[in-house]
Amino acid sequence: MYIFISYSSKNTDEATNICNMLENAGQSCFLAYRDIVGGSVYAEELVNAIEKSDVVLLLLSEGSNNSPHVLREVERSCSKNIPIVVYKLEDVVLTKSLEYFLMTHQWVTKEEGDERLIGVFKNLEKRKSGSIKDTSAPDTTVGAPVKTKKENRFKVNKALCFGIVAAVLVLIAAVVLTKTLSNRKTTVTDDNTGKTEQAASSDISESVRAMKPGDIITIGSYRGEPIEWVALHRNDDGSTILISKDILSLKMFDAPESGEFGTCVDESLLNGEDALTGTYWTGDIAEKYGDEALIEAYGNNDWSVSDIRCWLNADRNMVSYDDDTDGDTSGSEKNLFYNDEKGFLKNFTDEEKNSFTEYTYVYENSLTGAKTELSDRVFLLSEDELEWFFAGDISPLAEVSEGALEDDVEKMYENYNRNGCFAWWLRDGSKETACMNRCVNSSRDELVFEYLSGYYGYGGIRPCICIK
Repeated sequence: MYIFISYSSKNTDEATNICNMLENAGQSCFLAYRDIVGGSVYAEELVNAIEKSDVVLLLLSEGSNNSPHVLREVERSCSKNIPIVVYKLEDVVLTKSLEYFLMTHQWVTKEEGDERLIGVFKNLEKRKSGSIKDTSAPDTTVGAPVKTKKENRFKVNKALCFGIVAAVLVLIAAVVLTKTLSNRKTTVTDDNTGKTEQAASSDISESVRAMKPGDIITIGSYRGEPIEWVALHRNDDGSTILISKDILSLKMFDAPESGEFGTCVDESLLNGEDALTGTYWTGDIAEKYGDEALIEAYGNNDWSVSDIRCWLNADRNMVSYDDDTDGDTSGSEKNLFYNDEKGFLKNFTDEEKNSFTEYTYVYENSLTGAKTELSDRVFLLSEDELEWFFAGDISPLAEVSEGALEDDVEKMYENYNRNGCFAWWLRDGSKETACMNRCVNSSRDELVFEYLSGYYGYGGIRPCICIK
């Protein structure tokens, strides 16, 4: 059986374990983060995999129940009459849309165990193998029963059978080859032709050198999804700046130093004003309070010491932040930042990380004018560097990945996206106040605007890397 595993990126570990268990039992599985070919045809590869599958295994959880991507996979499976097995990881109340599609399909619960799930697919396999009978030639044996009209409905041409067998063998060979090459694939897509070429991870630098502005390469992953990078700019030294094609996460630029948004109770910072306690931003706050109080309450717009820079450049499970917040804002579920996430670079192989060149640049503090030379393996763009988009005839607007939607506890994307596009952070701070940063808008009307550095998950993260 060829099994397409549909899951939320929150359940990547469970999906991997179940995939390994089924393949050890003799089944073949499609797991997006492992088997996707990447490039600009990512969505097409998912559709193709569904249509080639014998059955779809849906890992039902709170994440998949609310995932628009999972819903599309289920809808596609039903439209192609592909059976769905629902493996219930968590007790959830189905959304109306999923309930409509799943009410007639087979369910298995986690408590029933691996053997039960393996048994379901073995039974499906037996039914599938016995569903086609070769009746292309009449039985000439003496006493052979006469074929009825009903039996004739299942007559299959021998040539067709041989063709089906050959196609299955080719598919199995392709799956085995795909898995043998690597669990982490690197692909390049020509932006003009749409043609995708496979490249080994060891050839990343060579592949990047051959890219033109707008071409796409797949390197690494985040939350179980391959990361697609757009070639943005060629530096004088021959290195190339690449930016993530989509917004990978919705995070604060920097967490409020007090640990709670809108709060500063330190009298030494308040300029004689009343304490800020859970206060949302209003226009007169900047005039009443000094920079330090604003940073305490609303986060710091200084890229050089920001939580976001620390996280992007960390390759450890525990990220060391440059302040006392540890990337957290409070114990409230709504206010979780990324203190419980491993460093962004942990999502890359050593070979991939070794292909990165440190990008050295001069960072200017927007308020003090102080200039500092910084070097990063992963960084955000400055407003001046947005010119690279226009020089390469590339749109700066960005859509949001499925993994990023998991951060949207305040439903900011739901309320403020424009045709699927959303705002994303630049590394520049406001010139007016210490707690606001510059963002690229989700429309061309006002390309750059400012927003509070520490406001939950408003700003999107589009990291950049440099490869020579």
